[in-house]
Amino acid sequence: MIDWKKMKADISKGIKDGFENVKDGAETVGKKAEELTTEGQRKINVFNHKKRIQEKIEELGAEIYNAEKLTPGAINHEPSMAIFAKIESLSAELKELEKKK
Repeated sequence: MIDWKKMKADISKGIKDGFENVKDGAETVGKKAEELTTEGQRKINVFNHKKRIQEKIEELGAEIYNAEKLTPGAINHEPSMAIFAKIESLSAELKELEKKK
Protein backbone atom coordinates (compact mmCIF):
# COMPACT_ATOMS: atom_id res chain seq x y z
CA MET A 1 0.00 0.00 0.00
CA ILE A 2 1.20 3.55 -0.77
CA ASP A 3 1.82 5.87 2.16
CA TRP A 4 0.37 9.09 0.72
CA LYS A 5 1.43 11.20 3.71
CA LYS A 6 5.04 10.09 3.35
CA MET A 7 4.92 10.61 -0.43
CA LYS A 8 3.45 14.10 0.04
CA ALA A 9 6.13 14.93 2.62
CA ASP A 10 8.87 13.58 0.30
CA ILE A 11 7.55 15.63 -2.63
CA SER A 12 7.28 18.73 -0.46
CA LYS A 13 10.85 18.20 0.80
CA GLY A 14 12.04 17.61 -2.78
CA ILE A 15 10.47 20.85 -3.98
CA LYS A 16 11.95 22.78 -1.05
CA ASP A 17 15.41 21.27 -1.69
CA GLY A 18 15.04 21.99 -5.40
CA PHE A 19 14.25 25.65 -4.78
CA GLU A 20 17.24 25.94 -2.45
CA ASN A 21 19.47 24.36 -5.11
CA VAL A 22 18.14 26.74 -7.76
CA LYS A 23 18.71 29.70 -5.42
CA ASP A 24 22.26 28.55 -4.64
CA GLY A 25 22.89 27.95 -8.33
CA ALA A 26 21.61 31.40 -9.25
CA GLU A 27 23.90 32.99 -6.67
CA THR A 28 26.84 31.00 -8.02
CA VAL A 29 26.01 31.98 -11.61
CA GLY A 30 25.71 35.63 -10.56
CA LYS A 31 29.10 35.57 -8.84
CA LYS A 32 30.72 33.81 -11.79
CA ALA A 33 29.18 36.29 -14.25
CA GLU A 34 30.58 39.15 -12.18
CA GLU A 35 34.03 37.51 -12.13
CA LEU A 36 33.94 36.99 -15.89
CA THR A 37 32.81 40.57 -16.48
CA THR A 38 35.62 41.89 -14.31
CA GLU A 39 38.16 39.68 -16.07
CA GLY A 40 36.80 40.73 -19.47
CA GLN A 41 37.14 44.40 -18.56
CA ARG A 42 40.70 43.80 -17.36
CA LYS A 43 41.59 42.09 -20.64
CA ILE A 44 40.09 44.96 -22.63
CA ASN A 45 42.13 47.46 -20.58
CA VAL A 46 45.31 45.43 -21.17
CA PHE A 47 44.57 45.31 -24.92
CA ASN A 48 43.88 49.06 -25.05
CA HIS A 49 47.14 49.82 -23.25
CA LYS A 50 49.08 47.58 -25.64
CA LYS A 51 47.39 49.32 -28.58
CA ARG A 52 48.33 52.76 -27.22
CA ILE A 53 51.93 51.64 -26.71
CA GLN A 54 52.02 50.30 -30.29
CA GLU A 55 50.67 53.62 -31.59
CA LYS A 56 53.41 55.52 -29.73
CA ILE A 57 56.07 53.17 -31.10
CA GLU A 58 54.74 53.82 -34.60
CA GLU A 59 54.74 57.56 -33.91
CA LEU A 60 58.33 57.37 -32.67
CA GLY A 61 59.32 55.38 -35.74
CA ALA A 62 57.74 57.97 -38.02
CA GLU A 63 59.60 60.77 -36.24
CA ILE A 64 62.92 58.94 -36.56
CA TYR A 65 62.22 58.20 -40.22
CA ASN A 66 61.36 61.86 -40.88
CA ALA A 67 64.48 63.00 -39.03
CA GLU A 68 66.65 60.83 -41.30
CA LYS A 69 64.81 62.08 -44.41
CA LEU A 70 65.29 65.72 -43.39
CA THR A 71 68.86 65.31 -42.13
CA PRO A 72 70.63 62.36 -43.76
CA GLY A 73 72.98 60.73 -41.27
CA ALA A 74 70.76 61.58 -38.30
CA ILE A 75 70.43 57.86 -37.58
CA ASN A 76 73.68 56.18 -36.65
CA HIS A 77 72.20 52.94 -35.36
CA GLU A 78 72.81 50.07 -37.83
CA PRO A 79 69.57 48.12 -37.21
CA SER A 80 67.56 51.34 -37.53
CA MET A 81 69.35 52.23 -40.77
CA ALA A 82 68.56 48.74 -42.15
CA ILE A 83 64.87 49.34 -41.45
CA PHE A 84 65.12 52.81 -42.98
CA ALA A 85 66.67 51.32 -46.13
CA LYS A 86 63.91 48.69 -46.35
CA ILE A 87 61.25 51.40 -46.03
CA GLU A 88 62.94 53.38 -48.81
CA SER A 89 63.04 50.26 -51.00
CA LEU A 90 59.38 49.47 -50.35
CA SER A 91 58.43 53.11 -51.04
CA ALA A 92 60.20 52.97 -54.41
CA GLU A 93 58.40 49.71 -55.25
CA LEU A 94 55.08 51.29 -54.26
CA LYS A 95 55.71 54.26 -56.56
CA GLU A 96 56.37 51.87 -59.46
CA LEU A 97 53.21 49.91 -58.71
CA GLU A 98 51.12 53.06 -58.52
CA LYS A 99 52.44 54.19 -61.94
CA LYS A 100 51.07 51.04 -63.56
CA LYS A 101 47.44 51.96 -62.87
